[in-house]
Amino acid sequence: MENLPAQETYPRQHAFRLAWILVILCGLLLGYFVLQTYGLPRSRQYQLDFGKAKWIEPPEPHTPVAYFRKEVYLSALPAQAWIELAASDNFGLLINGHTIGNRSSVKTYEAEIYDVKRALKAGTNVVAVSVSRTSYPDPVQLILRGKIVERGGKTTTLLSDESWRVTNRTGIVPAALEWNSKRVQAETWPKARLSPLNDKKVVTSWVDLNPLLLEQSRIGYWIMANNGPSEAVFSTTIKADRSKQETWIQIAGSGDLDLAINGHVISLASSAARGSKKLPHLPAEEEVAPTVDKFGRVANEGAAPMRPTSSPFQSVDLSAYDVSHWIERGQNVIVAT
Repeated sequence: MENLPAQETYPRQHAFRLAWILVILCGLLLGYFVLQTYGLPRSRQYQLDFGKAKWIEPPEPHTPVAYFRKEVYLSALPAQAWIELAASDNFGLLINGHTIGNRSSVKTYEAEIYDVKRALKAGTNVVAVSVSRTSYPDPVQLILRGKIVERGGKTTTLLSDESWRVTNRTGIVPAALEWNSKRVQAETWPKARLSPLNDKKVVTSWVDLNPLLLEQSRIGYWIMANNGPSEAVFSTTIKADRSKQETWIQIAGSGDLDLAINGHVISLASSAARGSKKLPHLPAEEEVAPTVDKFGRVANEGAAPMRPTSSPFQSVDLSAYDVSHWIERGQNVIVAT
């Protein structure tokens, strides 16, 4: 057999080597796909339900920017409060002048849900939303639904409708005030009008947080170890019907906290809480004004008594974790340290 010339052997070796490289690359890509699909936990997303809320917009046509606001009166501090909203392209939610959240996109109805309990107070509250649209010339549009449960049990439902005030310019507000200030006389603002979107099926962006975590009443009790040590380990078991069943855990502690599911560490103790115990502890006290008679004299001598400002214990924000990936069929062990 005659040997092939060197010029013909080299191209064949080069093609053979290139084929092996392509096979290896395809294998790596396939492995990456399998890992992403089955190996790594993937976050779930949820579609918000706005119920009876209506899409609203400014009365002026072709408005690329608008400022919506609504005043809500509460007779007591809220025990639970959440707001979900969607708007055209970009929005910012503010309550009593504090920014709660912002979302931005292009040609998308962005949506989000927020826990707003900390931003509300007893008395008049201003819920404000700024919306800007980059997909001109359509006007800005907003839909919003919320629920506020006061500590006494009174419930206030917040829905976007024609009672909301809206303006497309902030020049009507005195220079010394912000457009979302409680001191602004929003009664002079135009009322929002219903949007034609109410006759259409609008697809909004999905959210990462399960809305039920905020919408449902929280059930749970503070527990502690015997004799109240500074450190303790709490554990329990839950039964799942199937592997990776959707499971969320909401948890809070009086200090640093580690959470583990079936031996997998979900969260590590946060150094931010070190040196200060968040809960349970008594709230700040307020001085009660002394009783006076019709002549202005103090009825009871001595210092005025002190009393807690609200409930026996202050409220706390619960941390939420999606632990579905670590849930196994049957019994699952949950440990908090």
